[in-house]
Amino acid sequence: MAAPPATKGPALPIKGLISALIGVALVPTAILFVLLWQGTMRPRADGALPPAGGLSAASTPSSTGLVQPVQDSTAPEIALSSPDRIEAKAGEEIDFPIAIDATEKLPSRCVIAVSAMPDGASFSEGRPYGATGWSLRPDEIGELRFRLPEARSGASDMRIELLAADGAVLAQSETRLNVAADPAEAETVSAVESNPFEQIAGAEAPKPVEALPPPPQPKPAPSAKTEPSVKVATVKVVTIKPAGPTRPHDGAFALGEAAEAPAEWVEIVRPVDMHARPQQSSETVKVAEKGLKLRVAERDKNWVQVSDPATSANGWIYSRFLRPTEPPAQ
Repeated sequence: MAAPPATKGPALPIKGLISALIGVALVPTAILFVLLWQGTMRPRADGALPPAGGLSAASTPSSTGLVQPVQDSTAPEIALSSPDRIEAKAGEEIDFPIAIDATEKLPSRCVIAVSAMPDGASFSEGRPYGATGWSLRPDEIGELRFRLPEARSGASDMRIELLAADGAVLAQSETRLNVAADPAEAETVSAVESNPFEQIAGAEAPKPVEALPPPPQPKPAPSAKTEPSVKVATVKVVTIKPAGPTRPHDGAFALGEAAEAPAEWVEIVRPVDMHARPQQSSETVKVAEKGLKLRVAERDKNWVQVSDPATSANGWIYSRFLRPTEPPAQ
């Protein structure tokens, strides 16, 4: 009797179990691939994946799937403004308004740098640097005045920058300055630059002939019968008294002693430096406080030389910091 054939029933369940295990192992890999493809998860720089709780707070995915950096909203906004265009004449002193608009307090030790100024120009505040530069503190731009040189004309593109202590530019502005020549100087230049042919023609033009004086007429000889005339002059002796001593006068043409001019007094409008010479860059003699009354000694354009009777100190102060006043009470 032949033996029954062997059955293959157990082999099929084993293959199905292996296929199921492989499918279960591939499911997490497929899910991770889908997440990476959609951009929901991104690997970090060290190759590790982000935590399961989601993305870090340092980056936020946008609608396009790209990570957008978080911007720092604490930086202050600063705006620096100045006139776009200024028309002036050589030798004038004009207003030059500069304004700073900031959402927060300005950084410490920041300065305002002005460059590309006309050669020889200056501001009423601050200090020069280089040949055509000027430096100002933010508290010096109130009622700022700009002085132009006498013999300079033309256009300049001045650049105004607000600089931090490390040299970084916080804000900037530009001003177009057009300086017209002085009329007297323009006439002189036009005379020098006239047509050379006209100058030659004027030099070669014939001069009018001057009339010669008539020849001297001979005097008639005196006749023998003419008697000589005799003239008698009377001389009166007058004794002149010596002039008495006189006091020096102020140059007026008047007889006698000149009356002494009344003293002129001024009062300090706000605290200001008293300089040794009528120049902003000269050394400071003292700081004059508001309300101090000083005596005027001399004037030089917009500078006034004053003296303090209490301390005998004297120096020069710009006229816009002064106002006329009565002498102090004795």
